[in-house]
Amino acid sequence: MSLLFESAIGAATLDDAPLFRPDGDATDPVRDDPLPLAEIVRYARNHDDLAHSDPERDWVRLPLHAPDSPHLTGEWVAYADHDLHGDIVVHRPATGDGDHEFTPLDAFARSDAGQRLRFWHPDYTPAERPDYHEGPIDEREPPRNPVDDPDALFADLRSHVRAGREARRTENRGRARRTDFETLHEAGDLATVPACSSTGQPDGRTITLRVDDSLCPERRDDRWLVRETFGLHEGGEVLVHALADDAPTAFPFRATVDATRGARIDLAVDWTAVDGRRAIGRHLRGGGAGFALTHLLNPVPTERELRGIDAVADGPFRGVLAGTVDLTFGDPAPVESDRRDVALNQEQELAVEAALAADRLCCIHGPPGTGKTRTLVEIVRRAVDAGEEVLVCADSNQAVDNLVVGSSSPGDPDERSLHAYGQHGVDEFTLRRVNAAAAASDLVRERYRSHEGLAEVVAATTNSAARLDERTVDRVVIDEATQTTLAAACIALARADTAVLAGDHRQLPPFSATEDPPESAGGLSPFTHLYGDDGVYEGVGVQLRTQYRMHPDIAWFPDRQFYDGTLRHGRAVDPVPVDRLDVVDADGSPAMRAWDVGGIERTREHSPYNETEARLAAVLVADLVGVLDPDAIGVISPYTAQVDEIERRLAAIDAPTAGVDVATVDAFQGGERTAIVVSLVRSNPDGRIGFLGRPLDGSRRLNVAMTRAERFCALLGDWETLGDPRPGTDHGVYDELFRQLRDRGQTSAVDRDIVTMQYDALQS
Repeated sequence: MSLLFESAIGAATLDDAPLFRPDGDATDPVRDDPLPLAEIVRYARNHDDLAHSDPERDWVRLPLHAPDSPHLTGEWVAYADHDLHGDIVVHRPATGDGDHEFTPLDAFARSDAGQRLRFWHPDYTPAERPDYHEGPIDEREPPRNPVDDPDALFADLRSHVRAGREARRTENRGRARRTDFETLHEAGDLATVPACSSTGQPDGRTITLRVDDSLCPERRDDRWLVRETFGLHEGGEVLVHALADDAPTAFPFRATVDATRGARIDLAVDWTAVDGRRAIGRHLRGGGAGFALTHLLNPVPTERELRGIDAVADGPFRGVLAGTVDLTFGDPAPVESDRRDVALNQEQELAVEAALAADRLCCIHGPPGTGKTRTLVEIVRRAVDAGEEVLVCADSNQAVDNLVVGSSSPGDPDERSLHAYGQHGVDEFTLRRVNAAAAASDLVRERYRSHEGLAEVVAATTNSAARLDERTVDRVVIDEATQTTLAAACIALARADTAVLAGDHRQLPPFSATEDPPESAGGLSPFTHLYGDDGVYEGVGVQLRTQYRMHPDIAWFPDRQFYDGTLRHGRAVDPVPVDRLDVVDADGSPAMRAWDVGGIERTREHSPYNETEARLAAVLVADLVGVLDPDAIGVISPYTAQVDEIERRLAAIDAPTAGVDVATVDAFQGGERTAIVVSLVRSNPDGRIGFLGRPLDGSRRLNVAMTRAERFCALLGDWETLGDPRPGTDHGVYDELFRQLRDRGQTSAVDRDIVTMQYDALQS
């Protein structure tokens, strides 16, 4: 429930304490704002230390604190589920010699006496913490698993960066040579310049192309046109395509960006490595339009990472990454700043205090729905109040903009975002967004292209933090610190005295250019390397434990499987009324359900898909759009081919499905929807489940998929295939999930023919 309640339970001596006797009308329901007492009771019922010592009395004892502080008074009340009166709170009579009497739970929650339980709920934070409460961090924390050879650690980081660069180059070259330019351009995952003209004068090893006017006429004279619009930098590797039907077959050929200015691109070519160079030269000398570029490799990110690694290897964070120093928490920032967000719960406030007190590093573990972003915004606000300059980073532009503007609109700032408190909000600080032109948010691009004066808060991707040049800051806050690599984080760490890392190492690791997830420090995230299992400072930090997103039935399995049962529920979440779903019998929980689908698994471009699951997903979505707006619904699958198949099936039915978000698990991480449908795809007699069974990250995809849902989660899968135990795989998590859902009455078997019939009935 709350950290204070846990500590109070350990400190209270209930067997020797008296039952509470209220004064006068202290138990009368006089308050308009009831205490969420039912949530406190729900937690207390699972705590053996609170059971009454007399087994004849099925009471749950609740220690009382003082009226205005969390100090224990040595008294208690008891909760009981009475056969006749229902939920009651037991106490002694206000007058007389009776043994005990009771007040209905709802009435006690609105009484003055009930207020003496309020600090046991995480949403009620006392002004001061009592002596019996010990925080999760000591003032000095030694390393748990120091690195054996610090020099080898940084050598491994450099090797991983270079290996990743070569893997990306090889993959992009192969794909670009196997695929025609039009397909590459439409796919959009390789940067392209779709229309160029040749100047007609190859000069030795250099050729010159010009971006056609039609692509960006308003920026023809912009010096940084090519760099900012198309992402081409000096040293970048490209393929040069000729689009004319009579172009030589020697196209495309490889070149390196030598220089760019305005619309001009100078390319260096090693003609000795190009087959058909004479035919290519003649075609280029003909001049005119009909050329295009595919960007194979941008060298800038890896060069920035290598420079960042070198800087950290020679700087104060060397000892932190290697575990040769203790972490200390003595910075005066907590007392030099005032609390801003009074709505933070106890764990969030504790995380803020620990982050501000950190002399070098603080890690904040934020499981889904626990308010991590709001906590980080408060850290930034209070750090500025203490006179600090702060760098805020994340791996992607989307993650950065989530912190910068969140769900803000031009006239309605999101109070969980930095935007609400910067120069376009209440003006507590000036906020700069590095490379705002590349932001994922329209609001960021409109408001943060420029600013006046020195910005106390700077927001950037970890890689774009290199654009700060020589500027350093007092504190860097890295959000989604499990999504960036340790190498990329070095760019930001090199620019700060203290770091706050926030993330969830129980979800997906950083993207790897190789097929398998990383095992060495070079490919790990900074959060996993420092805080995670076997990390340098394993478990040293603060975990946010109160989740506000998911219905308890949705959170139940992820909490036990991935978070060791540490999560508590901070608000009541009503399920979606899925009695409208008439696909199969829908008895049991209306919030969480698994469908057992024996579909046929096929493969498209090396990616599996399952037509039966896609049809069932479409039928479920068709029923859900009768209850929810389409943009409140998400459909998730681990495989891109299944995403395509589901999108195709949704487009073919007579239902308002426009706005339903269909995406891979990786793309959905960080998002949430009211209802989520998860299609796990794999169905074969051999028990093959591919990367879903990888020990390092297979089950984490399941965790991500399930915890995107707020009020309804549907899992579609062939559970015999998914749960088939195979050596060296992580099938067990799927078998355990289905077994527990089945025992809770939350599974349904699906007849493929019925699904097909119901889907066909929906087609327009």
